[in-house]
Amino acid sequence: MTTMLTNRQMIINPHDIANQTRSIFSIFSSYLSVKEQAIIQRVSSKWNAIFHSDELIFTRVQSIAITDEISIEALCENSCQLPTITKIFHEMTDPSGKILTTYVNRMLRAFLDQKPENIRSFLEKLSDKVKAAVEFLNLSHVPTTEEALAITLNSFPNVETLDFTESTFNGNALMSASLALKNITMNSCQHITNAALKAFFEKNKNLETLSLSGAKFITGAAFENFDLPDLKELDLAGCEGIEEEALRDLLGKTKKLERLNLSNLSITGLAFQNFDASNLKELNLSDCDEIEEEALRELLSKAKKLERLNFSNLSITGLAFQDFDASNLKELDLSECDEIEEEALRDLLSKAKKLERLKLHDTNITGAAFQGFEASNLKHLELSECREIVEEALKKLLSRVKRLERLDLAFTPITGIAFQGFDPSYLKELDLSDCNILEEEFLEMLLSKTTQLEELDLLQVGLVGEAFQDFDASSLKKLDLSHCEDIEEEFLEELFSKTTQLEELVLADNTVIEGEAFQNFNPSYLKKLDLSGCIELNEDLLQDFFNKAKSLLSINFTSTNITGKAFQNFDPSNLKFLFLGGCYNLDKGVIEVFISKIKEPKTLVISGSFEISINN
Repeated sequence: MTTMLTNRQMIINPHDIANQTRSIFSIFSSYLSVKEQAIIQRVSSKWNAIFHSDELIFTRVQSIAITDEISIEALCENSCQLPTITKIFHEMTDPSGKILTTYVNRMLRAFLDQKPENIRSFLEKLSDKVKAAVEFLNLSHVPTTEEALAITLNSFPNVETLDFTESTFNGNALMSASLALKNITMNSCQHITNAALKAFFEKNKNLETLSLSGAKFITGAAFENFDLPDLKELDLAGCEGIEEEALRDLLGKTKKLERLNLSNLSITGLAFQNFDASNLKELNLSDCDEIEEEALRELLSKAKKLERLNFSNLSITGLAFQDFDASNLKELDLSECDEIEEEALRDLLSKAKKLERLKLHDTNITGAAFQGFEASNLKHLELSECREIVEEALKKLLSRVKRLERLDLAFTPITGIAFQGFDPSYLKELDLSDCNILEEEFLEMLLSKTTQLEELDLLQVGLVGEAFQDFDASSLKKLDLSHCEDIEEEFLEELFSKTTQLEELVLADNTVIEGEAFQNFNPSYLKKLDLSGCIELNEDLLQDFFNKAKSLLSINFTSTNITGKAFQNFDPSNLKFLFLGGCYNLDKGVIEVFISKIKEPKTLVISGSFEISINN
């Protein structure tokens, strides 16, 4: 008997394969989609038996673990197609049980969302041994019933980590579950109650990580009997309802806390009164605009092990750092601290010998703070919107940096002199957007020395393109040249011919571009293309480009004069977003034929000239 799998255009004799060893059949089936595996189970009773044998279980589970959401939902409609798993997989096949855990999580999420009433039938296909092997459940963004959730939680006795981010549950399912949890995330769970949290904390004394970020309606009542001696990570960012006195009592009971996030809270610093910060490694108090600097000074004086500190958007002068031992500090974010005094910052940076990331976005510094800063370990430097920066001070700092990977100088008044003594050989990300007095000769000098650059943002920089002449663009993945209205296509064409890995290209509002630059461009990796506002495009020059752009996910032609001819022969099988707003010259017939080829249901089409019906 012969059957044909039209999706793969394979003609097979089932008796030939079915009579082979099961390992051969397993290899064959691994090339089939989940849907195809379900179809060929109906070829014969022999094929059906093989697909339910132990040898084929792993192949089927692995296929489901990596398949798309639509196929997962189809399986929920017909759970008899799911394999019955009686034992965990061999460690050589599935080291650490990652594939099994992924499979369980994906199916659980689908059932809880689509068919919560069938959750028992899925769980019955997992043996007790398999359930006992699952230690992590990701139930984030899943709307479900408390009953189905309670059934689920009580089925996996050894789960240590739970993620309920943006779940709609109220917490009652947690109260009935018997788990020995170590880590739980309930970010933005707006329906969870104080009573449920309080009961949960009383039953789970071994928690090491607790994240409630964005849970705006919980109050201090949830923590009345809070006693978690092993807690190492606590995230209460944006939990506006927690009173500072309750927060003080909570922090006073923690002895091992290493990471604390209290950003976006209206606290003064009273909360730290009884807090033992001796083990603290990471602290985020960004946007706590009522905090008193003296309270910060006392807190930092006790934080001897601090490695990451985020004080962005605080009204501080720098007094807070007076008694702070910054010898272990690796990351510092003082963005938008516009009252920071440069002398205090200089003292802090002079002690931060291990600093790897420094963010001073939108501050009033001139660069005097860098005088005693060693900077030998610096990898990321963000000075965007530092409009008072003195270029000579920046030049001295960059000359000391040896392994910088990210540099953000957007919206700064630099000419490029700062790059004269800078070694950019490790640079991977460079943002010079809106540096409108940047001189192209200095940019050319900088780019000629880069060999690993992956992201380049030159939005609204006045250049013609000479800067790219000696630029090795072979590693480039993201390029933004929006509003570079003086750029010449011959230089762009040369640049594009050197890119071999480009994934995102933004050329918005370049009114001089016609399309010649794309002639020698290999777009095989390109996923996002933005040509919005490019009103001089010649579609004849773009046709060959689009014929080769097989990986495109997003195309933006907003406010251009195109008719649609450019992508007439383009294969849109991967396309998810198409923006055509304000394109008043579109040929309706061409566009309708093109859209009829789009199979992705989540494709977004915006037309500014006529209505086209398409499924969302």
